[in-house]
Amino acid sequence: MRGSEGEESTAIAAGDDLLSAPAAMSVSLAPVTPEGVAAAEADTARAEALERIRAKANRLVSERGIPGLLIVLGAIALFSARDWWFGLEFAHPRLLMAVRVVHGGIILAVIWAIRRPAWQSRTLSLARFAVGAVCVMTALTETLKGDVQSAPLLFIPLLMFSATLIPWGGRSQIVLAAIAGAAALGNFYAVEGNLAGAVNHVFLAFAITLIASIYAAFALQRNLASIELADLALRRREQYFRSLIEDASDVVAVLNADGTVRYTGPSIARVLGYSPEAVVGRSVLDLVHPAERQQMAAEFVRALQSRGFAETNEVRMLHRDGSWRVLRATAANLLHDQNVQGVVINAHDITELRRGELALREAKNTAEAAREAAEEARQAAERANRAKSEFVANMSHEIRTPMNGIIGMTELALQTPLNPEQREYLQMVAASGDALMTVINDVLDFSKMEAGKLALDPVEVDLRDCLGDAVRALALRAHLKGLELAVEVKPEVPETIVADPHRLRQVLSNLVGNAIKFTERGEVVVEVARIDAFAGASSDTVQLQFAVRDTGIGIPPDKREDIFCAFEQGDGSTTRKYGGTGLGLTISRRLVEMMGGRLWVESAVGDGSVFRFTISTLAAASVPCSPAPAERLRELPVLVVDDNATNRRILNEMLTRWQMCPTTVDSGRAALGCLMHAANGGRMFPLVLIDVHMPEMDGFELAERIKRVPAFATATIMMLSSADLAGEAARCRAVGVEAYLTKPLRQGELLDAMLEVLGRIGLPAGSSLPTAADPAEPRPLRVLLAEDNVVNQRLASRLLERHGHAVVVTSNGREALAALERERFDVVLMDVQMPEMDGFETTAAIREQERWSGVHLPIVAMTAHAMKGDEERCLAAGMDGYVSKPIDASRLFEVMATLTAEHGTAVETIPPRRAAVG
Repeated sequence: MRGSEGEESTAIAAGDDLLSAPAAMSVSLAPVTPEGVAAAEADTARAEALERIRAKANRLVSERGIPGLLIVLGAIALFSARDWWFGLEFAHPRLLMAVRVVHGGIILAVIWAIRRPAWQSRTLSLARFAVGAVCVMTALTETLKGDVQSAPLLFIPLLMFSATLIPWGGRSQIVLAAIAGAAALGNFYAVEGNLAGAVNHVFLAFAITLIASIYAAFALQRNLASIELADLALRRREQYFRSLIEDASDVVAVLNADGTVRYTGPSIARVLGYSPEAVVGRSVLDLVHPAERQQMAAEFVRALQSRGFAETNEVRMLHRDGSWRVLRATAANLLHDQNVQGVVINAHDITELRRGELALREAKNTAEAAREAAEEARQAAERANRAKSEFVANMSHEIRTPMNGIIGMTELALQTPLNPEQREYLQMVAASGDALMTVINDVLDFSKMEAGKLALDPVEVDLRDCLGDAVRALALRAHLKGLELAVEVKPEVPETIVADPHRLRQVLSNLVGNAIKFTERGEVVVEVARIDAFAGASSDTVQLQFAVRDTGIGIPPDKREDIFCAFEQGDGSTTRKYGGTGLGLTISRRLVEMMGGRLWVESAVGDGSVFRFTISTLAAASVPCSPAPAERLRELPVLVVDDNATNRRILNEMLTRWQMCPTTVDSGRAALGCLMHAANGGRMFPLVLIDVHMPEMDGFELAERIKRVPAFATATIMMLSSADLAGEAARCRAVGVEAYLTKPLRQGELLDAMLEVLGRIGLPAGSSLPTAADPAEPRPLRVLLAEDNVVNQRLASRLLERHGHAVVVTSNGREALAALERERFDVVLMDVQMPEMDGFETTAAIREQERWSGVHLPIVAMTAHAMKGDEERCLAAGMDGYVSKPIDASRLFEVMATLTAEHGTAVETIPPRRAAVG
């Protein structure tokens, strides 16, 4: 039994394996199919079940039959002793004694045989013989005695043994019942000669026998049912584990002790392409790669000799198509009977995993090589970028140095007495120089962007001032073309934001400049709104949208994206008509993207264009969104006269926010009518805002008419002009205008001007007229100029001397140090690139000397190095200020005034003069 169970468990676990027995082992089993193995296993299971049933019956016979035989043996002895005790006489006493002895001998022989182990398998046969013999011998004994009352005793052995046999109705029970019945009938008939009485006694015995046998059959059937249930559970469990093995994706195989395959599941077909029939009976080493057979044979022997699971190994197995598959196999000797040898193998196909790992290693090696190549390329690119940056910086310096002389000297020449033809020529030179500087700046910015060297420098900036600076610089161009230029900032827009003012002005200047360039009539309007204001967000981060609207030629739909590409314009023919590098919009879009926004255009041919861009910025803390209205302006009537509807709307919204009461008209005649109507109604306009350039009646004529009418003469007039032209301010004073402002208007500037003129009402007529800019005269300074270029020396000297400053010029750093030893100066203008000793070395020497003197001398870098980082390098080297070439005179004097105000001026006062060292 245990051997059968071991073989069954081994067969179930049989399958293809990666390990095999040594090559010397031969096949000892004939090949069998998996179906044959399964059928044999089923027959074995059924035989084992029947054997268990027979063993159960034998145990029942031993437990119940022997007591019955002992009872019969005791009855024989009891009846024999009774006959002897009472001295009963029988017809054949010796024969009766012989029958009793034989009867008892048969019973003793059967009991002895049943208790012998060698006869255990024949217990049922012995029981049948004993029952028959007891029935016959008992009937013979009773017949010899002539006793008919003891006939039912014949059925006692029958009942005792029937309880141990197959359920009622079996052939053994029928035969034994027939023998007992025949013996009882014979006994009655032989003694009495009465067949009817014998039948009655036999029927009663049969009834008793039937009832007892049915009970015994029920008890045995219950035992058999439990055996069947256990057998059914075993078959289901066997089927479950068989399905697990057959449906598994891994190869499960059982190997004999000689390495041949005893069993393998269907999964071998999926993994290696073989059918189970083709593998069973073969040595597993036939499928192992030749280079690994010896190692696998040793592993198989080790698995046979050790219980439990062996090591997991990887082995290459031959596929049916000739390829090699990599399997990870685990062997286990799970057989408890040492007489049965075999190994259960579980193998998992890892070919694709190994291929993936190989591909991953190759990819890693490729990626490493690519990374090294990329690193080399990056280093080469960095070297190229450095070379490019150095080239661009050098070109910037070399171009800006002569351009400084061209533009600066032209401006100086324009300030001298000239005839009209000379002035026209020089103005053309100045305009060409400005255009050339625009081209140079665009190319340099584009180069810095391509090299990744352009970065933003965000600081707190007044947005409205920034807009005003960007737009007002283009006001003259707009005025010369007869265009209205307006700026509208929505109330919800913060007053101060964190941004790069230079780059924001650059974007606005590009867009507004393009709008003016491509617009022949109408207007150019700049609008700013907060696009996240509707959400009521309280976060410091705000989204602003800028719009530059014009009434120009428009852009075709197929060209709206092309204009943002480098060196592209909407129409190639416009390059000659309008000029330009084609880089302005490209640079603007990239700058906007760096500010966290985007730039796009909405346009139609002939209907103008709207360039919109957004930026993400921070609103400065505790800064109001717009100037707070003054109490004196509250509910103050004001008349606005402007022929441009956009300007009227902007002024109307601005004045309304300050709680004033504006009335807007579009012409001088309408303004006079409005003033007359107001005077007739008993109310006046204390303040009148008039545009200078209007058709039919311009602003000056309207102001003169207002001043000539006594009813209107008390009105305070403020003049608004599209351009700060020479002579307009003097003409305003002549006609009695209180203030003169240049459009586009800044809110704070307009508010301050209104408060000032209203506060000045009643002052002497000769009081000065407030203007948009009235710079104070700078105090004389002693300036040391270190510059090696002769043209730049003369330009800077002339600019400084015109403002009353005394200048000493040196050509290099050594001469500058020598001049500082001889004289005392208020400020040093230091060129960076000079022969013998450059600006950085000179600055370092000056700062070293100051460690002992304790006096700080302001140094301003005045250089053509205008690339990113140049200003930081100058400041880090110890300089106090930075001005790039071509020199912006206003910027230069602003920096000088700031530095000398912080550090003071020289004690001695010297008259303005120019001196040259060397």
